[in-house]
Amino acid sequence: MAKCAALLLSHGGNLSDYYGEFKVPGPTIPIIAVPTTAGTGSEVTPVAVISDPDRTLKVGISSPYLIAAAAICDPELTMSCPPGLTAVAGADALTHAIEAFTAARRGADPLLPQNHVFIGKSELTDYFALLAIKLLGRSLETACREGSNEDARADVMMGALAAGCAFGTAGTAAAHAIQYPAGALTHTAHGLGVATMMPYVMNYNRSASMTEMAEIGQALGLDSTSRTKQEMADAAIEEIRRLFKAIGITPTLADLGLTADKLDWTAEQALSIDRLIKNNPRPFDIDAMKRLVRAAYDGDLAASAL
Repeated sequence: MAKCAALLLSHGGNLSDYYGEFKVPGPTIPIIAVPTTAGTGSEVTPVAVISDPDRTLKVGISSPYLIAAAAICDPELTMSCPPGLTAVAGADALTHAIEAFTAARRGADPLLPQNHVFIGKSELTDYFALLAIKLLGRSLETACREGSNEDARADVMMGALAAGCAFGTAGTAAAHAIQYPAGALTHTAHGLGVATMMPYVMNYNRSASMTEMAEIGQALGLDSTSRTKQEMADAAIEEIRRLFKAIGITPTLADLGLTADKLDWTAEQALSIDRLIKNNPRPFDIDAMKRLVRAAYDGDLAASAL
């Protein structure tokens, strides 16, 4: 909201004038971002996401001009955050980190940053993503269970910040694309929807991101002794499922409240969000997207890899 307010105060018009990428014509008045939840990473990203009731789904305004001038990230401001909100915000951050780390690598086109807000993974975004996965993997469950635990709150806040630094450049992908229409239909929290999708998207992408999945497992603290790369990748997906279950994340799209008659519409809408889909390491066509959405609706993890 602060980003959108600064945008309108600086340039006028309606928010819908700026939907998409690079529509903001110039700098806005300076924003000092002080997050009171540890999740979105918005304090360091070029994105503002809003709900548009006329479009039935959330839309993004993406521009480097929306990056805050300064961010003050104090974990003490999250101490009173209730367990449920701590969970969905932290799960959102962990999803940011995983999708940024497994995002497509886009090459060295010098015009890439002029044409795309999200420009793919790099050594720098990988560093931030793995740091976020490590911190959130070891402390998110504790922060949800023990809200006054200062060390856990600090880890989760730093994890959310690091995840924002990662995906603000690398971008997010299919889990976020599916959440936009699914969340709009079910009126559920963004973090809940992306986390619901994350294990299924990881399994879909596993064949294209086996090395990254194995590294995610290591960052989560899983024992790699005597495990093959594929076994580590499988273990990472299972650990994400376990962690999300432990903090109360909805396991399927059906449990999220999505109805069977809206599955194809959800898939079609998700596939149309090009700024996210183009970051996914494994390509999509409409049939693949429909299969993935159906698998997440049915709770069939194995089917999500098809």
